[in-house]
This record gives sequence, C-alpha cells and structure tokens, in this order.
Amino acid sequence: MTARRTRPVMVAVDGSEDGLRALRYAVQEAARLDSGLRIVHVQQQMVAMAPMMPLVPDPTLHEVASQIVKDAEVQARGFGYDRPELESVLATGPRNGALLEHTADASCVVVGRRSAPLQHLVGGSTTSSLAAHAPVPVVSVPKGWQPAPARGLVAVGVDDSDYSAGVLRAARAAARSRGARLAVVHAWRPLNEYDVAIGTRVLADAWTESTRTSLQRWVRENAPDGELEWTVLPRYETATVALHEISESADLLVLGRHGHGRRLGHGLGLGSTVRTMLRAGDCPVMVIPS
Repeated sequence: MTARRTRPVMVAVDGSEDGLRALRYAVQEAARLDSGLRIVHVQQQMVAMAPMMPLVPDPTLHEVASQIVKDAEVQARGFGYDRPELESVLATGPRNGALLEHTADASCVVVGRRSAPLQHLVGGSTTSSLAAHAPVPVVSVPKGWQPAPARGLVAVGVDDSDYSAGVLRAARAAARSRGARLAVVHAWRPLNEYDVAIGTRVLADAWTESTRTSLQRWVRENAPDGELEWTVLPRYETATVALHEISESADLLVLGRHGHGRRLGHGLGLGSTVRTMLRAGDCPVMVIPS
C-alpha cells in the first residue's frame, strides 16, 4: 500500500532573522500537522542599468543563495524537524511570483514579518502579495514571537460576509490541533457623526448583548464542536482595535482575506483590516483564502 503523501508546510527564508523566525514557526507547524517541510529561497535578482555593469556577478549571487538554503536545512534540523520529507527549493525570478509558484500543494505558507522599519517599507509587499493570492493559508510571524509558552488561545475575526463561516472552521481546526480555546471576535462601530449620534453607553450595551446572542447561534450552526471550548467576543469598537487587542493574548489570529476590492472584482483580495493586522498584530496572523 502506498503511504499517503502529506501536504508540506512551506516557509520562505532569506538568511535574515525574520526568515529564521518563520522557519522555527514552520517546523513547529509541520510537527503539529505531521507533515513535510518545504524551504523556499528566491535568489536576489541583479538589475543592471546601462551602461553600468553589475557590481556582483551572478555566480556569486547563486553561491550566496545556495548557502542560505543549506543553512536553513541545518537550522530546521536544529529546531527539531526530524522527518525525511525535507524539500529545499532555490527559486529565481521576481520574488512574489516565484514564491507563489510553490504554494499550490502546500498546507500553508509561513513568512516572517519584517522587523526593521526600513526593511518593512521595502519588502512588506511580499507578505501582502502572498496573503492576497496564495491558494492556501498564509501565516505572518511577528518579531518577538516565541514557540513557548503557549497562551492556549486562538482568535478569529468574523464579519457578516459569506466567507466568515469558512474562516471560522479553519480557526476551529487550528484551535483543536493546539488544544487551545477559541475566541470568536466580531467588532462594529459607526464612524464620525453616526458614532456621536448612537454611541451612547446604553445603545452600545444593547448592541453588544444582541450581537452576543446572534453570534453564539451562528457559531453553533456553522462550526458545531462539543469538545472545543469557545467564546464569542462582540466588541463595540473598530475592527482593527478589537483584533489588535485580542492578538496581545492569543497564540494565533485567524482572518479571511476577502475585502471590498475582491467583492467589486478588482482582485485585491485583502481588506484594510487584514493588511493592518499583517503589519501590526502581536501574534502570528493566519490569512485564509476565500
């Protein structure tokens, strides 16, 4: 009988501390999913501007890239990855497209959030591009993340879209695999004049209690699980504030990538809240494809 081939956890490495942090998370995720590990590095491209000659020859770039991959293999073993399914890919081409080419059969993609402000401004689009276009979940691991101790909480942000039920089920699976509790967060707050008009304490409390009841019913209908401990957290607050606050105490924040651009056919695929949490969430953020 042929053994079932598991879908590997894919991790993007670049020789930086951010890539190393992503690799550590990916090793932990591969152990949790009992899956293989795919390490992908995209070789730096040399862009020549005539009549100037490249300052670094391509053979040297290839040597550096090859060493980054070899070092990542050793580091993965050092982090405890002991399965034989260790795949290393040295890709070429534009970074975002080259990474996307290797996502189709992965269980998820792990990337490290840029820790330096300048690096974030220069390279932050890689995480956003993967989260917007990858056919599998993408996890962004922030600076300061440590594999232990676990907090025992997975949080999920939901709204009134048709996609939220699938995001909820993905979060439920993540919580069960971690033996964690699940917090279901739904936030809403009107803006500007509307907030002034209806934002009294009495109306805010009424909205919170009404939403709590309907949210509990929605969770039971869409992700019934008698063994999982879960709670709903309706927040009369903007979504970014509510989600950032829960990220401070969670092991993982799960969000759906749908946004207004995607609904209107623009193909962006990421709403402003998701983009903000990818940059600012205190815990790893997992973005689920629609």
